[in-house]
Amino acid sequence: AYVCITKANPTGKAYVSGDTVKATYIGTMIESGKEFDRNLSTDQPFQFVLDAGQVIKGWDQCFAKLKRGEKAIFLI
Repeated sequence: AYVCITKANPTGKAYVSGDTVKATYIGTMIESGKEFDRNLSTDQPFQFVLDAGQVIKGWDQCFAKLKRGEKAIFLI
């Protein structure tokens, strides 16, 4: 899994195993650009616990490389 940070937050706290992550996202296929999932609601972001097996392994790996408040593109 690869992470391209598009908006850095140098003073943000890094995510660690067991943290609750809240995210808004758009999932698209690389080959076709076809969207397969999204959650852009800022009042109801998607929420999960890092490294708890609640999301695909690539998400756990990618969010572990981010700090709170950063925006990124994940290639999984």
